[in-house]
Amino acid sequence: MKPTRRKAEGEEKISVITATLLMILTAGCDPVGYGYVNQLRRPVSVVHHVHGRDERFTLGAGERKLPAMGDWPGSREEFFDLNGKEIAALTGAQIKKLQHTNKNMMTILVLSPSGITLATQEYWDQWQKELRDGVQR
Repeated sequence: MKPTRRKAEGEEKISVITATLLMILTAGCDPVGYGYVNQLRRPVSVVHHVHGRDERFTLGAGERKLPAMGDWPGSREEFFDLNGKEIAALTGAQIKKLQHTNKNMMTILVLSPSGITLATQEYWDQWQKELRDGVQR
């Protein structure tokens, strides 16, 4: 029997909420990397430099990616357009200077037309509410 779209969306909502809760509960045990938000109207490539490796992924326009358990904060984060032109970059030291004083808040890098910032507590709270309510952007 083929699952319905509604069931698949509900399962995705539960898995995202479960992953977030597990990440928060076990943050003292495993490192947690950065989350990412692409507020541009075009997809971007992200290069996450960690322990001598380059991990690459694409974020679609408006897409968000939760921080991952077991991922280490990077030594450098770079954002490129799909033609390979660098849009913005931050070193790990620059990110640490930006980090929130609230240690319970995940580090979410937000790429917007004005550059890279960290998600605010209000943004994080709204994102969590949307995940709980099943609202997807």
